[in-house]
Amino acid sequence: FKDSQYNKFKLANILIWVAIGSIIIFFLDDPISLGALIVFLAFRSGATLSMRFIFGIHDVKLMKHQVSDKKLTKIISLVLRIGIIVELLFLLVWGILYRYLSMSVKTTFGLEGNILALFLWITGFIYGIIFSVIQSSLSKQFLLKNEIGIVLVLSGQLVREKIKDKTNIVKRFFKL
Repeated sequence: FKDSQYNKFKLANILIWVAIGSIIIFFLDDPISLGALIVFLAFRSGATLSMRFIFGIHDVKLMKHQVSDKKLTKIISLVLRIGIIVELLFLLVWGILYRYLSMSVKTTFGLEGNILALFLWITGFIYGIIFSVIQSSLSKQFLLKNEIGIVLVLSGQLVREKIKDKTNIVKRFFKL
């Protein structure tokens, strides 16, 4: 049940950002261009950045309660920070293509591409905060499973647990 709730939120989020991006692309003069791609991804970028941040706080709190190893919590915090930095790369790309966007992307409403991308990014950021706060308040499980899984594998935690589980199975089988 817990995974189905997580998957429902994930699917709803994907449908929302794809729908918003697609609707906005429809109003561009040239919907098939690099500028259109950046405008399409602007909402998603803002939403993903804020969601990673909120989910990271949620998951670190869970980790502190479940794992006594502070080193592991610090590693997870570092990986989450790196993930947030990667999400910020969208802003770098947008900054690099600023002139291109202002000249190439025009909308039906007469907005410049930069203003539209900034508006979508900020709207996505606010949406991501609201969406992730709701999801994290309803969830008692880890929400950034990929990042935490990578940390656990790299730290050897999962390997130790698997070995311990296999050892317990063998002990029970032979009644040692």
